[in-house]
Amino acid sequence: MKHSMITLLAALLTALVNQGVAYAGGTVVTTELTSPALEGSILGTPATRQARVYLPPGYDTSDKPYPVLYYLHGAFGDEYTFESFAGHETADRLIGDGEMQEMIIVGVDGSGGQPLSSYVNSELNGNFEDYIVRDVVNHIDATFRTIGMRDGRGIFGASMGGYGAMRYAMIHADVFGAAYSISTGFPSFSRPESWLYLGEDEAVFLDTPNAGEDLAGVQTPSDFGEGVLRNAVFGWASAFSPNLDNPPLFVDLPFELPTLKTVPEVREKWLEYDPFTLLRDHASELSSLRGFALAVGDRDIARANLADSQAFHEALLDAGVPHQFEVFSGGHIGDERIERIGLAMIFLSESLVTSIRSIRDFNGDGVVDCADICLMVDHWHTDKLDYDIAPPPFGDGIVDVQDLIVLAEDLFTYPGTVAHWSLDETEGGTAYDSAADHVGTLIGDPAWQPAGGMVAGALQFDGTDDYVSTEFVLNPADGAFSIFAWIKGGAPGQAIISQANGFNWLCVDASEGNLMTELRYVSRGGSGAPLVSQTPIIDGDWHRVGLSWDGADRILYVDDVEIAGDTQPGMVSSRSGLYIGAGGSRGEGTFWSGLIDDIRIYNRAVRP
Repeated sequence: MKHSMITLLAALLTALVNQGVAYAGGTVVTTELTSPALEGSILGTPATRQARVYLPPGYDTSDKPYPVLYYLHGAFGDEYTFESFAGHETADRLIGDGEMQEMIIVGVDGSGGQPLSSYVNSELNGNFEDYIVRDVVNHIDATFRTIGMRDGRGIFGASMGGYGAMRYAMIHADVFGAAYSISTGFPSFSRPESWLYLGEDEAVFLDTPNAGEDLAGVQTPSDFGEGVLRNAVFGWASAFSPNLDNPPLFVDLPFELPTLKTVPEVREKWLEYDPFTLLRDHASELSSLRGFALAVGDRDIARANLADSQAFHEALLDAGVPHQFEVFSGGHIGDERIERIGLAMIFLSESLVTSIRSIRDFNGDGVVDCADICLMVDHWHTDKLDYDIAPPPFGDGIVDVQDLIVLAEDLFTYPGTVAHWSLDETEGGTAYDSAADHVGTLIGDPAWQPAGGMVAGALQFDGTDDYVSTEFVLNPADGAFSIFAWIKGGAPGQAIISQANGFNWLCVDASEGNLMTELRYVSRGGSGAPLVSQTPIIDGDWHRVGLSWDGADRILYVDDVEIAGDTQPGMVSSRSGLYIGAGGSRGEGTFWSGLIDDIRIYNRAVRP
């Protein structure tokens, strides 16, 4: 009976919406995984779990990878919740109508805990955050044909799942490229207008004057489930402040009972999970997403959710975070959830990348030329996806003259180029970007060399205080990218390109004079290491050096030959500008002594 009424209602509403229209149906399969993150839970939370996976209509007849959406259900839901709200039927309809690209959709099982998991790590409930972000994502990428990179993953959810999606958007922006939060179950404790305000002296419950006495009546875990108040408070406590040395409830509350006098050290723990605190600490990560949205009903029955959502929207505006916000007609949960899930999928579809193929630069060398024409001709009159580029965006199933015409339009261009400093100027204090408008300003006294470059002119740096400062160009955490430049000269420890006040993208190691990069994955749970090659580049000859990252593989190139590589699950997020010819710290010894020429930055992986 758990799902029967909602499922029946969803089926009837979907039938009315479709009004007899037949859509090609996707396939729904069940996959099972055992999560190391959930093993050994104190409450015996099962580590072996299932996920319900929607595979789009074209999945079985294609060989292409697909973007993935992860749906987080609300309290007391499970992996079937998404389909109980007609999620799969809605996906069929949206794909059939062309409103949404074909995507894999995963309904996860976040059930368990005492009584709520809130999708965070807890020594009492189990490490649900690691389970979702690491174990489920890795399992789906390993089991199905996914794009397998941040910009190909979206996350959305409702109520408790809306909080999980919002939280992951901020602290796991290296894993998910877009997020949509529906009717967010706001654990907001820092606002006096919230349902539960944790003041410095006492806790205040909105419209719940006898909260202290009610909560004091909880003596055993069996008392948790009696009403919204107890469910919420003890659910949050099991997630935010578990204490295995405090039986029989094994939690600490942020206030004393029944007085509601604040307990400072526990209050601080709870505030760490407050969305407003998370936004304060992770606004830059949230800004790096390809899309972020939240929506709340104008009759949301979860107390103060509407006010908290509106306040969060204002906080996002103040922080300069791009987002969409909507107040829709409806409550916290009901028939409107079906429509809202559909709108969320459309938004995420528009936000995520559709493919990892190099659309027109087939051999991935950075330029569309005769070699790419030859590759297309080699696949003439086939249905090979890489070469079926017309009509955009997904082709028509055959490689033919339409595709050749589109390819010809881009002949001798550099697709995906987001910045190109040719450094061919003859005078002045500005280096111009011919691909966009990321103007570089000369600092110190770099000298123009109109006839001294590898490709026409170049810029000479003195190794003391010369460099070029540019505007923001690219956030490494946003997805695949590449950078290539011609260099001559240099010395150990010097930098070629760096992110202002950040990592050196291309530099020389301090001991051997070999090409290296400091750009890597960084998170609170662990970080990657610099990638150092065994190839020297400071021998006085011209060398074309480069770094490429495709969402997984980090590769260094010298003279268009791969000379070092490894795997990184993501890249550090930064929205600052670049330094050409200086380290990110502009420290002594990091300034370039030599020539730099023809710098190109791509928003894709280039394989010369």
